[in-house]
Amino acid sequence: MTVASGGRGEKQQPPVISMVGPQTPTNWMYVPKTTQPPPPRTQPPPPPLTEIFVPVVGCRQPLDPGPCRQYVVRWYYDPEANACAQFWYGGCQGNENQFELEARCRSTCVRT
Repeated sequence: MTVASGGRGEKQQPPVISMVGPQTPTNWMYVPKTTQPPPPRTQPPPPPLTEIFVPVVGCRQPLDPGPCRQYVVRWYYDPEANACAQFWYGGCQGNENQFELEARCRSTCVRT
């Protein structure tokens, strides 16, 4: 490192510091370019997926036969029993907790 300061009769200025010295760096490292790609990084396999059951909105709704009186047999999901059961659907309104087939109700809502 070199420090320079002003001479005689000159106004004193703060010293100027040079970080470049007269020496040539001797600790440089040569890294040759390679044409081969780096070895692949191996990562541990992801943890096994656990089956997470997220019920469809209709499965979480209460039984609602609707106000109409054109009754047809439908299936609804009963969360307390974790099972599907028949009910008389009035034919209009109600909610999404109604299925034409028991198999559809079971595959959509029942947790196994």
